Parts: sequence; C-alpha cells; structure tokens
Amino acid sequence: MMAGIETYSGAGLDTAVNEDGVWQSGDSTAGVALVLDGVTSPHPKVTGCEHGVTWFVENLGDTILAQVEQRVPQEVSTKALLAAVRSAITSTAHKHLGRCDLNRLATPQATMALAAWDQDSVCVAVLCDSYVVVKGADGACRVLTDPALQLIQDFAPDYGVRRYRNVPDGFHTLAADPSVTDFIRTWSIPREEIQGLVLTTDGAARYVREYRLGSWEDFYEGVGSDVEDFVRAIRSFESGRPIRTDAKRSDDVALARIDLSTSEVMT
Repeated sequence: MMAGIETYSGAGLDTAVNEDGVWQSGDSTAGVALVLDGVTSPHPKVTGCEHGVTWFVENLGDTILAQVEQRVPQEVSTKALLAAVRSAITSTAHKHLGRCDLNRLATPQATMALAAWDQDSVCVAVLCDSYVVVKGADGACRVLTDPALQLIQDFAPDYGVRRYRNVPDGFHTLAADPSVTDFIRTWSIPREEIQGLVLTTDGAARYVREYRLGSWEDFYEGVGSDVEDFVRAIRSFESGRPIRTDAKRSDDVALARIDLSTSEVMT
C-alpha cells in the first residue's frame, strides 16, 4: 500500500461476488483514490448487457484511474476529474463492442466517490450514494454527498426508486452516457484545511446513515484504526438484525482512507 493511503473492499454477507471496487495511485503527497459501487439489478437478465455489473465496475474503475493519472500531473482540478470520468464512460461503453443494449435503464452502472490531491489542493467528485468524509484541520468531520441522495432516501426501501434513476428530476449514476458528468457534485478544498479523507460506498456508510452506530467522526476513526475490524463490526451488527424482505441485509463495501497529515509537503 502506498504511503498514507489504505484501501479495503469486500462482499456483503449474502453475496459471493463483490460489485464494489477501490483504486488508488500515488501517495499522501500527491495521488488519486476512487471507489465505485456497482448497482445491482434485481433481474440481471433485463439489463441488456452480457457482461454484468462486476465487469462494468472493473473496467470503468481502471479507466477512470488511468484517465485521471494522465490529467492530474498537469492540473489537479475538478475540471480534470470530470473530463477523466467523461472519457472513461465513453471508453468503457465502446468495450461492449456493440453486443449490448446500453440504452436500457437497467444497464450496468455504478455510484462514485473520487479524489485527487497535490501539495496545494484536494479535489473531490461524488455521484449518487457514495460519500467522502473529510476531517478538517480542526478535527471535525464533514460529509460530501450528492444532493440527489435525499431523493433516494425518500423512496428507499421501495424498489420503485429505480424508476427515478438516470431520468429528468431523478438521481444519476455512471452508466453508458457521458453526459451524466453534468450531475456530478464537485469540491476543491485547500490542502491546508484537511487532515485526511475517507471515500466510501454506501455499504460502509450505513454505519452512520442507517444503523446509527456512531457519528461520522466515529466512522473516520474506526476506518483509520483498523479498517478490517471496522467492517467486521458492521457485519456483526447486520448478522444479528432481522432480515427485511424489501432490502439487502448487508451490502458490498469499498473504502479508501487518505492521511494528508503525515507527508512532508514540499514548499
């Protein structure tokens, strides 16, 4: 693992295949981190795609990372992040080689949290229900989210929420249309204002958002102390609770923690 960066990814309790992914490069001085949460379809045969969500997530993640790495050395900016994601979506769509119907609403897709940093700034991009938890210089944590997350929460756990995905006045995910980048929420923050950050898919964010097991400060410290123990604690809670028929008992997890307080930033 690169200095100052720790990652974790694992499947949920009831699934053999992990549809989340995490990517990183560089170190705490300058680098990139990405998490993607593959959107599971309740009826895989209606996706119109012969490859599946895991294939999509792996290919999209690899391509986003490569595209960001090309752009970031010249410009760490939200503009560069959006351009990288846009190019990666187009490139991944071409990899279907015309064999898949990418116009279906159920086509493989993913949510995203992406960050890039250098000696001066930290740039973040978030889409749908992935999160970035930022620990400020004062020790307080704030959470960067997609405003459309409220729409998802309003309808969850009603599976009817899917009809609001990638449509006007709905919420958006990364799929086959590069214009979705118009809906990605971005931030550019002076590095001196941040001690570190955690990128997470919603499988781990449930610790705060749904399960109320602690605060976002507790979440940040738990991931930083021992990420595997932290995820095991979530799984332990999930394994002991009643299983709802209208929702997953647990979800896949992808995490990236970047400590920006330990590197010697050149001046």
